[in-house]
Amino acid sequence: MPRPALWLLSLLAFLVLCVICVSRHASAIEADVEARTRAVLSASEYRGAAELAFSGRDVTVRAEDPALAERVAERVRGIEGVRTATVAGPLAPLPDVALDGPFALTPLASGALALRGAVPDSATRDRLMGAAQMAFPDRRIRDGLTLDSTAPGDWAGDVASALSRLKTVQNPGLSVDASGALVLTGTVDGEGSRRNVESRVTSVVSPRAVDNRLALAGTAPAPEAQPDVASGETPGAETDATPEPAAERPAPEAAPSGQVEVQNALSQDADAQALERVLRQRLGRGAVTFEAGTDRLTPGSAEVLRRAADALKAQPEIAIELQAHTDSEGPTRPNQRLSEARARAAKRVLVDAGVTPDQLLAAGYGESTPIASNSTEAGRAQNRRVVFKLLRRR
Repeated sequence: MPRPALWLLSLLAFLVLCVICVSRHASAIEADVEARTRAVLSASEYRGAAELAFSGRDVTVRAEDPALAERVAERVRGIEGVRTATVAGPLAPLPDVALDGPFALTPLASGALALRGAVPDSATRDRLMGAAQMAFPDRRIRDGLTLDSTAPGDWAGDVASALSRLKTVQNPGLSVDASGALVLTGTVDGEGSRRNVESRVTSVVSPRAVDNRLALAGTAPAPEAQPDVASGETPGAETDATPEPAAERPAPEAAPSGQVEVQNALSQDADAQALERVLRQRLGRGAVTFEAGTDRLTPGSAEVLRRAADALKAQPEIAIELQAHTDSEGPTRPNQRLSEARARAAKRVLVDAGVTPDQLLAAGYGESTPIASNSTEAGRAQNRRVVFKLLRRR
């Protein structure tokens, strides 16, 4: 090869390497700024008051009240690592909806999900918001909950557990009616899915009653049309979603094998809450899968794991249990050993990406903790998963 061509190739390789290094460094900086910012706001009077977007060291703040957004932005500007905090256009207010009971999760026309109702304390609000964000990581969650020290909260644990069972429901809705029953709404792709969702919810909330009002795609009648902007609302305000006519509604996708979950055992720790949010955002709908019967990661799975590395390195004081789970196909003991090997393989990827080994505890659970029925392929796919659990402070 001529020397000029060789020189150009070497220069190109060097430039590509520089771009990769800069990109990873920028990602680490953004993760650190986001974790710091969310931790500070979570421990302040501005908890849940605004929506934040991050780009490197720059933060964009949005809230329903522009004056409140400016106060939040001023607080953010004082956080170490933040370069700028800019107020964007105000969030559209949530439309008023009459509730039949103490709580409702409803889909909005924008694609977001809204939590409404009265809760007795901030811990209950945080638990519900965290459960919704974990169950629907690709949807924006709007906080319409109000604090009322006299409000009952005995339903909150069951609601938090039920939310994770609605991942395959299109336009999911969940409410608690006046009798205390959980009401399921939304659309599923068939009667089998409808029964499966009800069974999964019932299994985690029993003896609480479950009212299954899930509609079947292609059979539900078209609802009466609703305007985008209700009478008296500000133009651009979010409205509750009106389901599409049945003939136009696509069937929901089945949950992929290897879906990554994030769990938090430190629900009262502001830093852990911030890390939990960052992990959910970074992992998104990513899946970590392995070649059948082995601990070898499939192409692309390692990259999904590496998305979490920068966030973990920004919070080294929080120990993470990295769990691997299998379905029930095959003997129990080999499944247990396989899950342990897969957890170790996932840990190796993160350690290679710079996470301190002592921060990670690899744990295999085999088939012992299913989240769906193992009698169907869709259920088995959901059970084959990797979990990041925020375990304790080191």
